Amino acid sequence: MSITRNKSKENKKQEEYLEQEDIFETTIMASEQQELSGIDKLLQLMQLQSQKMEQKMDDNQQETKQAIEENNKKIEERIEKNEMKIKDHMQEQEMRMKVHMKEQEMKIRNKMEELTNCQKKELENLENKLENAIQVDREELGKRITEIEKKVTENKTQQNFGERRETIIHITEDVKIRFGGDVKKLHPVIFINNLKKSTIHR
Repeated sequence: MSITRNKSKENKKQEEYLEQEDIFETTIMASEQQELSGIDKLLQLMQLQSQKMEQKMDDNQQETKQAIEENNKKIEERIEKNEMKIKDHMQEQEMRMKVHMKEQEMKIRNKMEELTNCQKKELENLENKLENAIQVDREELGKRITEIEKKVTENKTQQNFGERRETIIHITEDVKIRFGGDVKKLHPVIFINNLKKSTIHR
């Protein structure tokens, strides 16, 4: 009888121990589940935050990309505008240079024409002066030739008639030295007669 009692006591103890173990295990499991649920929530929050961060980063990247594209587009437009301005400026400069070169060419051409005309005029003047001088020389030469011919003719005439023109080669107040004249007048008798006549008239 005592043995059965002891066994029943032991069984009760075992049951109580088992119940306590079950309660402890249930408590542990509950606490573990609570911990797991907290971790899950934390993980979910972290995932949400990471998704938000990724979305924000994507948005920032997209905005940055758009801003870069817009800036690049603006820069390209500015470059195109500047290139157009430079091209227009270069064309204007080229046109100005062409106009300036044409003006300079016209000035040089006009100057050359003026110089050519001046040279032509100078040559014409020189030719006219030369022709006038030649004409004067011709006239003077003609006059001299005429005078010489006249003298030659006179000399021939005088020689034909035996006469020579008298020329005074030296003269002073008292003396006249004559050269030439009629040979007959130079005869001594005629000379003396003439001297007598001149003395009588005095």
